[in-house]
Amino acid sequence: MNSLYQLFIDVTSKKCVLAIYKNFKILANIIVETNNNLTDIIVEHIIALLKAVHLKYQDLDAIYLDIGPGSFTGVRVGAIVAKTICTTHNQIKLFINDSLNIIANNQNNVFVHLDAKGNKSYTISIINNMQSDYRIITNEQLQIELKNTSLTIIDANQVDYHNLIYNLKFDNFKLTNILDFDLNYVKKPLS
Repeated sequence: MNSLYQLFIDVTSKKCVLAIYKNFKILANIIVETNNNLTDIIVEHIIALLKAVHLKYQDLDAIYLDIGPGSFTGVRVGAIVAKTICTTHNQIKLFINDSLNIIANNQNNVFVHLDAKGNKSYTISIINNMQSDYRIITNEQLQIELKNTSLTIIDANQVDYHNLIYNLKFDNFKLTNILDFDLNYVKKPLS
């Protein structure tokens, strides 16, 4: 069997999370704080990661991308980088999933929340393997819901990224057309 190589990109938070997999087993990863310099560091970190495992872009079979919600800039930068790599190297497939679903990582009966800035939070619930629509609620409403829920609470602001990348559920990602997919901003961009 030929080896297949995958690249995971998650730059929707304050961290740049990148991982290379061989046949869905992790080979190497980089998790660094972005310090508002994501556009300066993401490509150099991807290149360093590929070099560390003696690969080139054309060796990749697929990219697995977190499409948000999260940092507005991070969501856009991740998408641009993934689209550029896939467009330049036609054999690379693009798979997408949203932030809170990735963080829930196949857990069931959970309430997941993420800081949306401006005293608001993004939330989803996954009950009986059915994901609710994304909601944006005030942090005051969040505190009430956290107090009253019987679901397991997952604070997406406290993610253990090492655990996440070592246990990434690739089956939860959807193959997408690189020219036609929507990013999950939840909040609409400012005009």
